[in-house]
Amino acid sequence: ITVLSAFGNETCGDGTGFIDLTVAGSTDLSYAWLPGGETTEDLSGLAAGTYDVAVTNNNSGCVHNESITIVNDEVIDLTLTAVVTDESCSDASGAIDLTVSGSTDLAFGWSSGASDEDISGLNAGDYTVTVINNTSGCVAEETFTVSNTTSGMLVSVQPTAENCGNADGSIDVTVTGGVGPFSYSWLPAGETTEDLSGLTAGDYTVTVTDDNDGCQFTETVTILSEGDFNLDLLSVTNESCAGNDGEIDMDISGAGTLGATILWTPNAETTEDITGLSAGTYGITVTNTAGCTMTLDVVVDFDNDITVLSAFGNETCGDGTGFIDLTVAGSTDLSYAWLPGGETTEDLSGL
Repeated sequence: ITVLSAFGNETCGDGTGFIDLTVAGSTDLSYAWLPGGETTEDLSGLAAGTYDVAVTNNNSGCVHNESITIVNDEVIDLTLTAVVTDESCSDASGAIDLTVSGSTDLAFGWSSGASDEDISGLNAGDYTVTVINNTSGCVAEETFTVSNTTSGMLVSVQPTAENCGNADGSIDVTVTGGVGPFSYSWLPAGETTEDLSGLTAGDYTVTVTDDNDGCQFTETVTILSEGDFNLDLLSVTNESCAGNDGEIDMDISGAGTLGATILWTPNAETTEDITGLSAGTYGITVTNTAGCTMTLDVVVDFDNDITVLSAFGNETCGDGTGFIDLTVAGSTDLSYAWLPGGETTEDLSGL
């Protein structure tokens, strides 16, 4: 048998070398490669080195030995070093200052997406840089680790809702780890205590500082109002001269109205709105399933839609010349009934 070999070297240590054998003299052949032990005719994906093959003619038993050397056409010519600055207290102040030797015509690609030589504003984590020598085409890659320098302060913030809108909400702050002492700053009111109480519904923000190393923790929590609802007076219609025609229109709203009961006094009505009222004071009490209660007193007045002004003159020496002159505003469709005489005119004379 005769063996011809063609081969390709790797470049920049990229493991792309190959060996392509051409064997003549038999088709019943076997192959044994060293150092990898492969048994195929050809090899690929090779790094620089010497590869020995024994080709055996299985018919005659003859063996042909061949040795092929793969070289690295371009040795990786870049060296990467870096100064790593850790972040402090999770403040994203980490940085990597990269130094590359071997070429000045370079391209950079970081795992974070950056394309500059140096990167900053980093949180703790691993950052891999790929550097390409634009002159040779060789590529170098390195991973650097940014750590988080902290005393390990952990903060738990637990809110408790207020009940029925009575300003009894609270926030309990628990600090573990760290060194201390710890300071506290609250918004919106500016308190400096660890915990807060007597709170109404709303958002509250606390900043906890470990005064030993300056590490800070900030969190905003929301105080809810359990069972709270709104009781609003929309309108009052006063009683008129027709009598018992007053009305009260209420609005009961909010999440806490579920299952609410209503009771009016003194008429014991249980509806939201009431009608057919005479002048007077009416009290509404609304109680929901959480035990929250709201009350409101509403006054219904009496509306007289006419006004009467009177002018009069007395008699003299019993001469029966007295008179009464009425001026009535508010309507023109009026009737009059006088006592003791029973007159039905607006004015009287000869009195």
